Amino acid sequence: MKRTFRVASTALAITLLGAFAVLSPTPGLAQESKSGETTLKAKAAWESPQGKALAEFLRAARGSDKTALKRVMATHQAETLDGPNAAKFLDFIKTSLDPKLATFDSLVINAKGTSALATISGRYDKGEVTKRYTINKADDGWRVTM
Repeated sequence: MKRTFRVASTALAITLLGAFAVLSPTPGLAQESKSGETTLKAKAAWESPQGKALAEFLRAARGSDKTALKRVMATHQAETLDGPNAAKFLDFIKTSLDPKLATFDSLVINAKGTSALATISGRYDKGEVTKRYTINKADDGWRVTM
């Protein structure tokens, strides 16, 4: 009788663990909230259209590439690149995180799929930093707002 109980207990434990594994969120995979928002993390976030736009923005910012920045920045911020404070602005955003080294903590896409809030973090010469960006869908692609 002890043996039957032990086997039954083991089977129950395996069943419960299997159910827990199915219910537990897998890092990087999409999770949908009750409000319809979708959250992506890590590699899945970087591979999304919004994540690709953010990576392009970060590369362009670090390289002071005005043409690329104008392509992926929100229009009202991209106008700064042609204004009297363009040099200061480029110096400021040049310190952006490197997308190859940054961690994509979360990408929360709204229910309509028209905007997203990105949170990334990483290390730089003075310590650690967490940055948030809004990414909005435009007629010609995704635009990043700082």
